[in-house]
Amino acid sequence: MAAPIGVQQQSTLPSAPTPQKEVETNPDSEGIYRIGKEVTAPKLVYSAEPEFSEKARKRKILGETTVKFIVNADGTVRDPHVTKSAADGYTNKKDGAAAASLDEKALEAVSKYRFEPARFQGKPVPCWLTVSVNFQIF
Repeated sequence: MAAPIGVQQQSTLPSAPTPQKEVETNPDSEGIYRIGKEVTAPKLVYSAEPEFSEKARKRKILGETTVKFIVNADGTVRDPHVTKSAADGYTNKKDGAAAASLDEKALEAVSKYRFEPARFQGKPVPCWLTVSVNFQIF
């Protein structure tokens, strides 16, 4: 389903690595790396445009969903989950439900992303990445 006219839907990737706490190790206990001075960030090579949910469109809801996930060593996305909901800040129950429906649309889109993987010592490695998916009218 195409986005309604006048609606901008975009995903933004961090332009620079996010500073990490010094106590974090690379890789972590699960073998997942964090972007830092020795680990280069993955590069987006394919993105899917998120769709507005029908609930959000009907209620004219805007929002931003933050999604954290693992970029595998082959550039695919694994385990996407919402860390900040588009519903945060909505006090009206119906508006909040409509905004929360954008979270699912963000997860669907992010799951389709493909990357040139992160690299550690020249080799592709899995790493954590966080993106913001914006649903807004322009």
